[in-house]
Amino acid sequence: MKILQIHNFHRQSIPSGEDTQVRADRQLLDEAGHHVHSFYVFNDAVESQPLRTLHDAIKGQFWNTHQSRRVRLAARAKNPDIIHIHNTFPLLSPAVIWQAQKLAPTVVTLHNYRSFCLNGLALRNSQPCTDCLGRKMAWPGIRHGCYRGHAGSALVASSLALHRLFGSFAQADALIAVSSSQRDVLIADGFPEDRLYVKANHVPSLSPPRAWEARDKEVLYVGRLSPEKGVDLLLEAWNHWGTEAPRLTIVGDGPLRDSLEAQASRGAAANRIEFMGSLPRQATLEMIARCRLLINPSRALETGALTVVEALSLGVPVIGAPHGAQRDLVRPGETGALAVPLSAETIRLAAQSLWNSPTRMRELSLSARRFYTTTYAPSAGLAALEAVYRRAQVTHQARQHDG
Repeated sequence: MKILQIHNFHRQSIPSGEDTQVRADRQLLDEAGHHVHSFYVFNDAVESQPLRTLHDAIKGQFWNTHQSRRVRLAARAKNPDIIHIHNTFPLLSPAVIWQAQKLAPTVVTLHNYRSFCLNGLALRNSQPCTDCLGRKMAWPGIRHGCYRGHAGSALVASSLALHRLFGSFAQADALIAVSSSQRDVLIADGFPEDRLYVKANHVPSLSPPRAWEARDKEVLYVGRLSPEKGVDLLLEAWNHWGTEAPRLTIVGDGPLRDSLEAQASRGAAANRIEFMGSLPRQATLEMIARCRLLINPSRALETGALTVVEALSLGVPVIGAPHGAQRDLVRPGETGALAVPLSAETIRLAAQSLWNSPTRMRELSLSARRFYTTTYAPSAGLAALEAVYRRAQVTHQARQHDG
């Protein structure tokens, strides 16, 4: 099968799970014998050629005819069996869906909530927010300045309203959500239920899980240090736990690093907490493999929670938040525990309960790996992706016939 993969990459200086998954999908398809061609644009161009790409970005909020023409030329040159569109923001716009669907069966993966949310995170003031869900115009987002202030919010909201009016996403033959919880939200936003499938983020089988006895007696957080990630709750939980708490290592960087380090230094568990900063991907994966527990206290309605999938693949139990994709991934008694409702106190209680039960932790490690193998391994990801492609082809043929 020939596939044309379309994606607007984020800046390389800001690692993105979306970009990681696009590359992983391409590798998965290549290794299965499919032929994947790419049509990529990169947000780094905004820094290297700011005037031209800023103009493109503003156009791209609405109807970027230049990029649509480029997609048409690429599709005609490659004659793909499937066009698979990922992120279109901000340099492409959903206008490319219209162009693609004329030329081949078209699939769109919705990696985030940007179809209704101005910042794409369904988050405001570090709390889950769906105030703009189902609205023709995202007035709450404009009022709160959810995307780079009021002017930026008005621009993005106008673009979303245009594409909602024209039904741009509905032009796709198949749509992909990356978790069942995200699918539920998108259906509530008006997406066609009969063409909206779940293909979870997969990660390669990194390595066999380490023997439990060979792991460090360590708890890990991996992710961005920003308000929505809930690291402040994790540090508060550790400081309440005090000097008896296990070692907690924080891997990642972001705008809150200085304030979080200050928070950690003032608590009773100060000598039990270490900040590592950002690490290369392989070094990060090695740290996950060595730890005994990973905690992801995100306040956001995460769509894929890729770090959690990576932990499960390495047989690491997880304590997670009771919303978003973590509802699918963190199964109490099978892959870890949920902090319900999310707070410093519930994180501490969940962590203490697991940490003080080493036999239970070892059992969770084994079942976490089994859960990954059946649901999130490459073989499962490939089967799900190929199934969506086949459905898109059938739908495309039927729509062409009806048209």
